[in-house]
Amino acid sequence: MTTVYVAKIACQNERDRKAYAEVARQLLKEAVKREYSLDISAYVEKKSENGKPYLVGAPFHFNLSHSKDYVVCALSDCDVGVDIEKVRPISEGVMRRFVGTCTESDEANTRLWTRYEAIGKFLGVGIPYKTTSDVYFVKEYFDLDGYAVTVCAEKDSFTERLVILSSE
Repeated sequence: MTTVYVAKIACQNERDRKAYAEVARQLLKEAVKREYSLDISAYVEKKSENGKPYLVGAPFHFNLSHSKDYVVCALSDCDVGVDIEKVRPISEGVMRRFVGTCTESDEANTRLWTRYEAIGKFLGVGIPYKTTSDVYFVKEYFDLDGYAVTVCAEKDSFTERLVILSSE
């Protein structure tokens, strides 16, 4: 089963990666505690050859993302990738270059973008990437007004809604 946890972050500077990383770590810690009754400090974090983080020997997979006011953590029993973006204009050039298409709707473009990023993160290649023949499943969440959240996993087993936690 894949579950996506969300925490609101009070960050004045969205380029402050340290603030997002701290909230993301706390969110991962809480999600693992809730789902598996485990403490992540018992695991050593490493990165795959493509830079995707994982916890050595953990009985779960995870992926993290952030955008403006929120941090998300996808937690799963299989490989997973997640992306969150605040709905905003994305240039037609960027959409066509990376996603291959562009719509006239900021919301639709943002949803396409989060799908593209979640798949890239699932594959462990990030962006840019070309479509592959790998089999995967995608779910979009609409629980956060003004945000697009998409998760991609090996199995078609997702919770219906986001789990929204307080970051305080």
